[in-house]
Amino acid sequence: MEKVKENKVKLLSVRVDNNIERQVRFVLNELGLNISDAVNIYFRQILQNNGIPFEIKLKYNEETMKAIQDAKSGKNLLGPYKNFSEILNEVDKEIAKEEKK
Repeated sequence: MEKVKENKVKLLSVRVDNNIERQVRFVLNELGLNISDAVNIYFRQILQNNGIPFEIKLKYNEETMKAIQDAKSGKNLLGPYKNFSEILNEVDKEIAKEEKK
């Protein structure tokens, strides 16, 4: 007879905002789940997806997105500079332009 390997269970302790935890418990209760069930589902999804099972991203405003795109494509870049003083002078010029707007 083959011996069945017993799964060991690990107790986790996490810090969460009290208000969020109460809201999550309510939603999970409506779904017939508890926190432990939800965490186990989440962990299984991480394994199945080989990563977080949803997109995590930063939200940038339009100006920041344009600057990121410009940097990636090599557009609207400043420099090169010979020394740090040249960089500071360029920053001062940019600040003065912004203040005039």
